[in-house]
Amino acid sequence: MAVVLNKRNIRVLITTCVLIVIGVFVFQNANASTYTSSKALKSTITDTNSIVQAHGEDENIPALKNVDNSPVSTEITSEEDSKINADSSIVQAEAEVPFDVAKEYTSILQRGPMVIFSKTFCPYSKALKELLSTNFQINPQPIVIELDKHEHGEELQAYIKEQTGRGTVPNLIINGNSKGGSDDMKKLFDENVLLDSLNEWSNGAYEVQATETASNKDATSV
Repeated sequence: MAVVLNKRNIRVLITTCVLIVIGVFVFQNANASTYTSSKALKSTITDTNSIVQAHGEDENIPALKNVDNSPVSTEITSEEDSKINADSSIVQAEAEVPFDVAKEYTSILQRGPMVIFSKTFCPYSKALKELLSTNFQINPQPIVIELDKHEHGEELQAYIKEQTGRGTVPNLIINGNSKGGSDDMKKLFDENVLLDSLNEWSNGAYEVQATETASNKDATSV
């Protein structure tokens, strides 16, 4: 069957071809738009992830920048990590050092030739300190160690007993030797020989003189 190409058929053919071309063009544009949108969405997701990594999910905070506008590194370098570990080791080592009571006792005696081991609440300790401070001028002044205020007071007091034979307070130590407590010094004072005894025990390590109060007491007793 032969097809007769008249004017009407030619118009239909041309119209069909135009529609086909338009359809192909629309399809290609649709694919291009889909690809562009997908690429833009992927870029947005990447940028969002960068912000979250920099600020721990808070997207309202701008990314940290250096002065030169470069990103701030939040990673700890191996050098910084080593320094942190070294500092932690030092603190731990210091915390584990045991108390050396012998070293502490020697250190106290080195502070001065006359040391009084005392306790703040002890009336006998108070009496000895007042006896010496009121009646004598001692240079250098006695070193007073309040054992109840010392971090290792009980341990130190036990060691003092081992070294001096005296475990009670007050304990008057002169040049490393115990000379007694409050009652012992009061007895010597009442006998008017405490000044001479202090000078004798000094061995030149300190100077001691009677105050006016002590002089008046001696004059009255005569």
